[in-house]
Amino acid sequence: MVIKTKKYIYIFLTAFFLFFIFYFFLLQNYIYNSEKSYTQAVKDEISTLIRKKNSDTFAIAKNLAQNQQLIKTLQTKDYSKFYTSNFIRIPKEYLQYHNIRIHIVDKEGRQRYLSWTKNDLGNYILNARDDLKILYKDPKPLHSISVGKFSIAFKGIVPIYDEQHHFLGIIETITFFNSIAKTLQEGAVYSAIIIDKKFYKRLQYSISQNFIDNYNIANINVKPEIMGLLKQYGITYFIKNRSFHYIKDSNSYLDTGYYVINIPIKNISHQTIAYYVAFIQDKYHLAQKKALLNLILLLFFILFLAIVYLALKEYKRNITLIQNLDAEVKKQIDEKTELLYIDTTTGAYKKTKYDIDRLDNLKTKTVIFNIKNFSKLNAYYGFDTGDMILKICTKRVENLLQRKIYRLNGDEFLFFSYDPKEEIKALKQSFSNSPVKIRKKDLSIQLSFAFGVAPTKLDKIISKLSIAVHEAKEHPFSHFMYYREKSIDSNFIKFNALLYEAIYREDGTKIIPYFQGIYDNKKKKIYKYEALARLENNGKIYSPYYFIDVAQSSGFIHEITNVMIEKSFAYLATLPQNIEFSINITEHDLATKKLKDLLLETLKKYELEPQRITLEILEGITSNGTKNNIKQLNQLKALGFKLAIDDFGVEYSNFERLTEIDIDFIKIDGKYIKTLLTNKKSLQIVKAIANFAHTMNIQVVAEFVENKEIEKIIQSLDIEYSQGYYFCEPSAHIKSTI
Repeated sequence: MVIKTKKYIYIFLTAFFLFFIFYFFLLQNYIYNSEKSYTQAVKDEISTLIRKKNSDTFAIAKNLAQNQQLIKTLQTKDYSKFYTSNFIRIPKEYLQYHNIRIHIVDKEGRQRYLSWTKNDLGNYILNARDDLKILYKDPKPLHSISVGKFSIAFKGIVPIYDEQHHFLGIIETITFFNSIAKTLQEGAVYSAIIIDKKFYKRLQYSISQNFIDNYNIANINVKPEIMGLLKQYGITYFIKNRSFHYIKDSNSYLDTGYYVINIPIKNISHQTIAYYVAFIQDKYHLAQKKALLNLILLLFFILFLAIVYLALKEYKRNITLIQNLDAEVKKQIDEKTELLYIDTTTGAYKKTKYDIDRLDNLKTKTVIFNIKNFSKLNAYYGFDTGDMILKICTKRVENLLQRKIYRLNGDEFLFFSYDPKEEIKALKQSFSNSPVKIRKKDLSIQLSFAFGVAPTKLDKIISKLSIAVHEAKEHPFSHFMYYREKSIDSNFIKFNALLYEAIYREDGTKIIPYFQGIYDNKKKKIYKYEALARLENNGKIYSPYYFIDVAQSSGFIHEITNVMIEKSFAYLATLPQNIEFSINITEHDLATKKLKDLLLETLKKYELEPQRITLEILEGITSNGTKNNIKQLNQLKALGFKLAIDDFGVEYSNFERLTEIDIDFIKIDGKYIKTLLTNKKSLQIVKAIANFAHTMNIQVVAEFVENKEIEKIIQSLDIEYSQGYYFCEPSAHIKSTI
């Protein structure tokens, strides 16, 4: 009766606890949905305010563009009226916006009115404003959000036409985010408008002057507690977290904090330029309620654990009895199951057992072995004797290994091993010192084996083990053969993966230019530098020797060139104007027909002159190159780039093609330079190339100059330049200027 009473008490308490848990999760779900609705409403309000201000900014520009006095002033070019007359007025319906800036540019692209300053009047602005340059080619209204030198702003740009639809210029209205932040603050929502750090240098006249980790906090009068949180957690914590989350502004467990939401702000090209991070005050105390519920749940959970403990103690004897019974039944089942996996001929496990055990032995190696010429033994002595041989071998191997082995088929067996080399050596020694004796037949047979090894974790391991044991039979003096993938395949897979990671996931940051000086043999100093590609992985630097063939096979070579142009030009822009450098160009780059545009865009980006750049092209491009390649090279030469033929003399040497291209330099292939001291033919080839180049008024560069003796020969041949480790090793930084 007592046991039954306790049972009902446990059942009642358990049911009550489960009911409470169910009710608790309903409350938690209700609070979560309240939080989600609360923050989503604010998010929708912010998006609406941003869209409205963007639209209103454009509407103001559109309204002002129709002002007849403004049109007449642009026609008469009496621009002083913009300041003396009072006809540039903001429409009444938009007077709630403060600090609206007006910007008027005439049809020639010169600034004629800036509502906030008179300093830049008459300046030509199109070179500084790519958006206006594009608009002037095809005038049409546009509105966007962009980052300027002052802050992030809404911009409305509208072309101005006269009655005959003649283009007179544009009017641009500029508004800022402060009014949105002020509106939201009235509802206990505090804003931090964070401009991406890529605009750090552009914001030279930032209105707010608030910077954290190169991110600009654009809105003014940010609440001090919010600035404190931004500095405490770091900007990246807020801009990377897209879903709403809760943070406290004090150390008190139940103190009110903020719900934080993040809305990316995108420009006209749909690129994220800033983040509107809103800190919503928890005025409904939802977080406190959630914390209180968690505390209550903890107390009930402790109570439930006490109930479970008492229940387990009450039924411990019965459970022990059931466990003992289960163990006995399981033992009988395991014994019968074990018999299903035993090979009746040898006593070894069957192959199906290996497949099961393999999952628990993936860190080991699997060894396969078979008896050489076993088929002949079977034929000579009969199948009964053959079965006896297999049985004796199985027992001896298992005794030596102290574990069961697996029969694959016929005379082939498997076993797992952490040290296959030593165990195979021990097995071979055992069987070579002691022949297999079959007393019933009065036979003594000397056996030999072939062994193969492969990692257990390999897919299709049996077929790979078969390959290894087959090779072992072909190498009778080897202890065993280890299955290996071809090294060229593993290298290809490795560097193909590294290149893909470097180009597409690391945005080219793992492709690094190294610079090697080119020595002027007449002026006795470094003349310029060649940019050489390197691949970095886990702190290790790889030269093109390791990855260039993989890059060509996998189609990455063009992307590598693009990264090298970008990074090399960027580095050159930081160096004195008298420093030049060379960069390698491939046939893949010419085939895209975009090389010229890429070079010109990058030159413009870093304000470089093409005369500082030498394009090194492989000899094959000029010798077997298409007419299009020749045309592109001549166009680049006409633009001011210098041209060099790299690795000249390696395999093509089509001298006739050189008459179609104005080449500045020929770089003699290093295999001839390296052997100048030991090979007379190399000396004759280098001398012939140098004489030919001088006849064509082409300067010569000798590559792979590695010592003083080779340099003396180079100078005796009147070769203008030398390049190699004797003068300068490739480095990520140029240590001294020319």
